[in-house]
Amino acid sequence: MTGRVYRWYDYFISSFKSFYMKLAVCLILGAAAAGAIVYFLSTEEGKAFADKVKKDATDLGGNIGGAVDELIKKGKSIIGNAEEQVA
Repeated sequence: MTGRVYRWYDYFISSFKSFYMKLAVCLILGAAAAGAIVYFLSTEEGKAFADKVKKDATDLGGNIGGAVDELIKKGKSIIGNAEEQVA
């Protein structure tokens, strides 16, 4: 601040400019990353990767569904046993 009068809005304006600069850089990097991912998924290797991920997600979903059903059955049996003991 040598030879210059400090005004409160000087800082505000400079930080505002840097905010938009950061925003622009983030948007450009995000677009570049999205483009790279789309390009990869459009290749044969990317399609095979996507199919593998879909298959693994389906298998995982089936395993989780079975585990949840088992837990529900166990919970019902525990509650039923507790009701019998109370009665």
